[in-house]
Amino acid sequence: MGDKMGKGRRIQDFRNLNLESSNKNDSKLNRKNNIRSSIKKDEFIIEVEEKDVKQKKDVSLKEEKTKINNRKIKKEKNKTIKSKNPKSATKKDASLKNNQSPITYVEKEYNKKKKEEKKNTSIIVSSFLLIFIAIGIIAGCLTTPTFDVVHIEAMNGQNVTSGEIQKYFSGIKGKNTFLVNISETEKSIETHPYIYKAKITRKLPNGLEVNYIERNPYAIIKYIESYVLIDKYGYILEIKKENENYELPIIYGIETDEFIPGQKLSGTASLKFENSVYLLETAEHVNFDYVVSEINYTNSEEVRLSINEENIQIVYGKIQKEILSDKIAYLNEIIKELNNKKGTLDISSENYSEKVIFTEILK
Repeated sequence: MGDKMGKGRRIQDFRNLNLESSNKNDSKLNRKNNIRSSIKKDEFIIEVEEKDVKQKKDVSLKEEKTKINNRKIKKEKNKTIKSKNPKSATKKDASLKNNQSPITYVEKEYNKKKKEEKKNTSIIVSSFLLIFIAIGIIAGCLTTPTFDVVHIEAMNGQNVTSGEIQKYFSGIKGKNTFLVNISETEKSIETHPYIYKAKITRKLPNGLEVNYIERNPYAIIKYIESYVLIDKYGYILEIKKENENYELPIIYGIETDEFIPGQKLSGTASLKFENSVYLLETAEHVNFDYVVSEINYTNSEEVRLSINEENIQIVYGKIQKEILSDKIAYLNEIIKELNNKKGTLDISSENYSEKVIFTEILK
């Protein structure tokens, strides 16, 4: 019994011990639960805090983005303003950077004047320097004998020789080429009756070249015992005692006070010569088959023509420019019909196509 009681005690004790252990386990579980709940609470708190931080970060990012966008908009506005008025924009930016007050209109004008004055002074100084340099170069060129005229080149023409051209440079040889008055020398050469236009060019360092255009003899005016060569435009070229230009037509009946080589015909003499040239040019234009060898003014208006090939004298009458080509063409046909007959042909009538008189010279 003692043993049973002892065992019972042990069992009782064991149970008591088990209760205590269960209590202990419960307390452990409670502790664990408490820890877990506290951990959960802490996790919840951390999660809430993290959410708040995220929200704050999102808000700050949005604010930064809006600020950046606002800055971009301001920059674009400033760019557009600067593109419209870049000078004013740059000045404003400079004044703002330097924390200066905006420039007034008076200050702007004053600054402009200062800049203009600086530019003008720099231009004046540079121009003076250039002038001094140029003066030095010119003085050197004028004093050195390197540029003294030695060679004068002139070609022989049809009616003008190189020697005749050289005469116009008698006072120029040995002179500095830059001191030669080119225009005056050209004019003096153009006084030569046969020279229409002269051109002189410098051939540095010590030469001059002469080129010229000649006048060509067009007709001969018979005057007393002399033959006056004249060009197409009425300029007197030369007076000769004998006729050496047999291919040129001779004009009779043109009178003037004096024939001077190099001068142009004037007055009635000029008018008669002009009509003669018009007649000869028209004959060539309408393909007149014969060569007019002589034009003879019997008075101020009436003319006679001579044709050597046919030994025929033509009483032409008055030279009228408006019917000249038709009359010359008609004359060409009449001479062909005469078939080499010698005599005088009169077409001086105003109705020349209806009234033509031919007086034959019999052998």
